Amino acid sequence: MIIQWGGKAVHQFKGLGFDDVRLPVVEKMTSRFLMLPMHTALTDEDVGYVCM
Repeated sequence: MIIQWGGKAVHQFKGLGFDDVRLPVVEKMTSRFLMLPMHTALTDEDVGYVCM
């Protein structure tokens, strides 16, 4: 399993100016995301394989 961005939402990265921001709903959602690969080179067959 690959966890994109270490499982963090943008406001959780240090140095972006969001040091005092807490978004509990977003934080809960990012712990449950399933991120699928998407780009224009994927064929319909590739998409079907990823979704199975």
